[in-house]
Amino acid sequence: MKLINLRIVKKALESLIHYPFHPQWYTAHSRILKKQLKDINSTNKILDIGCYDKWVQYYLDSQCSYIGLDYLETASNWYFSKPDIFGDAHTLPFSTNIFDKVLLLNVLEHVSCLDTVLKESFRVLKKNGEAIIQIPFLYPIHDAPRDFIRITQHGMADKSKKIGFKIVKSISMGHPLETAALLKNIAISKTFINCLKRKNPLCIATPILPFYFLFQNLTSFILSKLTISDNFMPYSYIFILKK
Repeated sequence: MKLINLRIVKKALESLIHYPFHPQWYTAHSRILKKQLKDINSTNKILDIGCYDKWVQYYLDSQCSYIGLDYLETASNWYFSKPDIFGDAHTLPFSTNIFDKVLLLNVLEHVSCLDTVLKESFRVLKKNGEAIIQIPFLYPIHDAPRDFIRITQHGMADKSKKIGFKIVKSISMGHPLETAALLKNIAISKTFINCLKRKNPLCIATPILPFYFLFQNLTSFILSKLTISDNFMPYSYIFILKK
């Protein structure tokens, strides 16, 4: 019963992320990423590494050949998800040169050897195939203890080129004001979660949090549109790499 309740609560909270009163509104699937997924050709064969609940299928053409792969422990014990195949990104259970696209969306921070996973992705891609990558940068530790790295845009470019990838796109996500709002929202959320667990009197203020997040999100969003864009403190990066 406890497991079922946890699943229900987790799904309910995830569904709210697309609304600005959610503390992590900014991390909801971006228009840039959605466009990259929607533009994938219907004849493509796609490998989604760290597929979670296979949410990307919502944006893909229904004719695409899609395989969702995830690690057994995290899929079964953490996310309660059902990938098409269980596997390890460090040793992909596929032949060489068979996929048109490899998706690595918010998964590379959870691998113990980034270089190995990039090499494996390169190996299974066809010639001119592409890896679509999203990786957090200024973002809290999550899914511990399987949260290993953060890497800058320049560090990722250097590693990718050494493996043989060509960088098609490198996009910084988040105006500094948006990133600051996101981090503050997460810090406030975690503080109040701890208060609730310990029955701290401060938890009586919990009902006002959605209004606080709404104010923070909308204020930072509006100000980011009125000021000069600057990519010195993004909350994540998106990369398109070609073999």
